[in-house]
Amino acid sequence: MHEAIAKIRFTLPVLGNTKDASGRFLLPRDADGRLIFLPSWHQANLRMASRALGRFRREVEKLRWDLPVRCDVASLRWQKRYVDEFRYATHETIPVGTTVGLVCLLPRGLDFAQLAELLVVAGKYRGLSPFHPGEYGLFTVQEVTHYVPEFDDVVGLATGNALTK
Repeated sequence: MHEAIAKIRFTLPVLGNTKDASGRFLLPRDADGRLIFLPSWHQANLRMASRALGRFRREVEKLRWDLPVRCDVASLRWQKRYVDEFRYATHETIPVGTTVGLVCLLPRGLDFAQLAELLVVAGKYRGLSPFHPGEYGLFTVQEVTHYVPEFDDVVGLATGNALTK
């Protein structure tokens, strides 16, 4: 098993779906305030991708994902999503063009290139967004490489305070 980091760039914004007291929709966070993507989102995406490719079904089930997203929380923005011409909802957003890192543990039988192949399909057709995946959160894959935890500390990724570009 190897730890990998997939760096992805969003081509559509990622919108939050958790309503706060003021009525705004926030992106999910852990107790330390770090942005998180649930492992079940990754699993659903990669199951769909493995079915589309006709490969890697067993390996996808063995993938394990780290919760925190490696990104700069200062890069997050607010976006108005109009329901009709008079009403809108305000969402916390990862803007288009933002690159984030997703860390996972690769099982035997799945290498970096194969994970990238799965993520390309997932990013093109489903994306990662707590609010309406498939409509928001589409992405391209920048690279999938070996993950070095010490690198997080150097650039502040462990605390979610630096952007991987």
